[in-house]
Amino acid sequence: MHELLEPLGSVWDGLRQHLELGWAPDARITAALILGSGLTLALWGGKLIRAAIVLACAGLGVWGGLHGAHLAGVSPAAGMLAGGGLGGVAGFFLYRLWVGLLSAATLAVIGLGIVSYQRILPHLSDYDATVMVVGSTESGTFALPTPQEQRRLLDTDPAGYLRGLWSYVSSRQPRLAREVLLVVAAGTFLGVTLGLLLPGLVTVLGSCVMGTLLVAGSLWWAAGQYCPQVLQFLTGQPKTLIGLPVAFCLLSMLIQWRCCRSTGTARRRPAPAAV
Repeated sequence: MHELLEPLGSVWDGLRQHLELGWAPDARITAALILGSGLTLALWGGKLIRAAIVLACAGLGVWGGLHGAHLAGVSPAAGMLAGGGLGGVAGFFLYRLWVGLLSAATLAVIGLGIVSYQRILPHLSDYDATVMVVGSTESGTFALPTPQEQRRLLDTDPAGYLRGLWSYVSSRQPRLAREVLLVVAAGTFLGVTLGLLLPGLVTVLGSCVMGTLLVAGSLWWAAGQYCPQVLQFLTGQPKTLIGLPVAFCLLSMLIQWRCCRSTGTARRRPAPAAV
């Protein structure tokens, strides 16, 4: 399991080197927010997803209404109110479509992650060597990097780093673009189909899996920072390292299923007869 996570850490370290100083938030606050979001998704995501979609669509409607009001020359408050109302109504009635789109995006990202691990990450160290090595000469002796080389390293941004990595890998694997396209298309089709046909099941499964990933990631970071001996023990026990997130995911599915079942039973329970 440690071998699976180590390349992801290498990607993050490579991107973090090109982030501007002071851009990233405090790591402890970020980890706490991720942990809270993961627990919320894992335990109550199935119930909250519809409200979250409605609120997100309403927020987008408010933003669109504000810009539309400036273009139309009407009151910003009226534009925000109309846009928020239309967005909320669209989110409520197009719930299945939004679930399908979200599940399609999730499956596409998972597929891209698998392809990246198999096809791209093995070339990461070679690409970093070609990008970061400066100051060498043809004779093999070391020389100070030129001002152009220093400027090139300082001006590299995350988007440029990823574009360069893609060009480097695709030049060595001509079929990579076709594989990525097929994976994204298959994930999109499957996600939309499941979201339209089984929105309730998709929301429960998706929220449990996503919540488990967020919880596991935040706890992994916390263990590495504050309890390295625990992290060292877990990396030596791959069955335990995999079993704990799987057990938490199954437990969260059971909790959400019981909550949904109890809610449905309460709704179907007949009202007491009037005396």
